Amino acid sequence: LGNEHADKHNDAVNSVAFVACEDGTTLLVSGSDDGTAKLWDVDSETCTNTFLNESDMVNAVAFCDVDGRLGTASGMTVNLWAVERDRDTQECKVSRDDKKPRMMAQGLITSIDFYRDKWIAAGSDNGITVWNAQTQEPVKLAENVGCQPVTSVAFNRVDGQLAFGCLD
Repeated sequence: LGNEHADKHNDAVNSVAFVACEDGTTLLVSGSDDGTAKLWDVDSETCTNTFLNESDMVNAVAFCDVDGRLGTASGMTVNLWAVERDRDTQECKVSRDDKKPRMMAQGLITSIDFYRDKWIAAGSDNGITVWNAQTQEPVKLAENVGCQPVTSVAFNRVDGQLAFGCLD
């Protein structure tokens, strides 16, 4: 979405992610150095929600395309948010998933991704952390991945294979 929107971020945008909704609409989430994440309705090009992270900049964002949860990463923390669309008004509501603990990585998180509703991975300046998406407990920490820092992680949507990229 272009810079002409009045409700744009006040600083650099670090990460964006799309999700297709059951009703045929498409949502976009953006995370920024201004400490906010914004949820956009792509069809109408409107910002439907702005939500704050508790720490500074939002380094990474991702949608779970199975259950509609949204992940935001700030510092060494991944927060999960529930995104629900009101059937009558079609408005999206975003609320933090406070039922489960926030996920902590071993370093500054630079990228996150979901594999269905099973796994969540985060790349950081200290390797890769993978959590069980249901319990949000860490299941794997890979500190020696052959390069550092990990700048990007992505799951293959078919088989769950995890790929990553690094600076060196």
